[in-house]
Amino acid sequence: MWQIGAAVPAPAHRPPHGREADGRAAAREEVRAALTASARMVPADVEAALERMRQGRYGICPLCRGPSR
Repeated sequence: MWQIGAAVPAPAHRPPHGREADGRAAAREEVRAALTASARMVPADVEAALERMRQGRYGICPLCRGPSR
């Protein structure tokens, strides 16, 4: 039981607040946006590679027309 006037122990961990919380929220949003963009690019890259295969251009460098390594 607590006594009036007794010291209250400080919490072991304080949640972030103010600028620190804003910075963490911004960092999380930046990571989420990057992951979302990456997830959208993968299927597009696969479709583009499949199309090059259908056209017989897969493995050919688009700049020099030589074989890709």
